This record gives sequence, structure tokens and C-alpha cells, in this order.
Amino acid sequence: MHGVRQGLPLLDAPLTMEDQALAIRALLVSARSLELPILKWAALDTYYGLNARFFDPARGFYAAKLENGKPGAPAAIQEITLMLLAGAELSEFMPADARRQWERISRPWLAALREL
Repeated sequence: MHGVRQGLPLLDAPLTMEDQALAIRALLVSARSLELPILKWAALDTYYGLNARFFDPARGFYAAKLENGKPGAPAAIQEITLMLLAGAELSEFMPADARRQWERISRPWLAALREL
């Protein structure tokens, strides 16, 4: 994978929640269009990594980025919305326990968005 992001080689660029959400969505689209179920598993692996590294229990959602390997700055509404879309698309492929966890994470955010 080659490319540049903010002047850094892509592989050296810090990961963000937005990157992870976009990766999940891209993997799911590719899985459908190429009929490669293994890409669904890659999307799930990305989600599990996101949970392990980016989830901030104090905020009840994912941090926008990591700071010193831990959840850092809070996500902006655009990033939250993107993650909610990625999670909703992925949830049908999640095992039951992961789906329940996703529903606990996403429920308050979806309710807040409905009230806007």
C-alpha cells in the first residue's frame, strides 16, 4: 500500500477512528461486489481492533485518534456519524455478543441524532 496522507507515507500516518470506519465500509463493499466473504472477516477484525485501541469508556464511544497509544481527542459529529454507519453495516455479520456490544455503544448516539 503506497500513498501520502498529510505529507506522511501512508503506512507511517497515525491511525484514526475515521480511517478505521472507512476501512470497514470499504471492506464490506468489496466483499459484496467481489463476492469474497473473507473481506467481511477483515472488516470484523478491523472493528475488533478499533474496540481494543480506540474505545473510550469515559465517553462511551471511540476517540478520534490515539495519543501515546491510548484513546485521545473526542470524535467530531462527522466522525461519529461515519462510525455509526460503518457499525450499522457491519452489525449483520457480527456474532451475537459483538452485536449486543455494538448496540449498547451506538444506541445513545443514534437517539441523540434523532433528536437533532
